[in-house]
Amino acid sequence: MVSTSELMMSKQLEIGEVKVKAFADLRCYVDHETLYRLECPTVISSIMENLSLPRHKVNIIFVNGHHANPDDMVSAGDVLSFFPAVGGG
Repeated sequence: MVSTSELMMSKQLEIGEVKVKAFADLRCYVDHETLYRLECPTVISSIMENLSLPRHKVNIIFVNGHHANPDDMVSAGDVLSFFPAVGGG
């Protein structure tokens, strides 16, 4: 994961692949696991917009298995996972 400050310093974009995974109810917006080619690094919220994935439906975001926020960046080769709110009991 690349920080915004690191992006500002380098300002170098490349075309790369990010694996996007969606779980439970979010699969209607994104196939379970799909590779996307895009300019990297890029902001997660931009990917969500391009996928028409509503922010209010995404409760948890992981990048490479680590918690992330919509304003965080992803780089080529990253795995981006989206989870809805889940309940149980």
